Amino acid sequence: FWAFGIIHVAGSRFIVQDFLHRAGKPQDRAIIFGAGEAGVQLATLLAQGRSCEPVALVDDAPSLHGHVVAGLRVYPPE
Repeated sequence: FWAFGIIHVAGSRFIVQDFLHRAGKPQDRAIIFGAGEAGVQLATLLAQGRSCEPVALVDDAPSLHGHVVAGLRVYPPE
């Protein structure tokens, strides 16, 4: 019984640890084109979920380049 108990305890710890590791980090990272209202809404929704993490915004407007919008830096399309 002790061998079964050790395997059960160790196995369950590995399973829970793997689940928490996968659940804690988004699987994909995204760059959003457009720092307008739709881009901000998309960034907000992606940040709330766990499947994809927004990392930057790209916009054509030179006035936005270098600014931080919705917690993300805005870069030029180049």
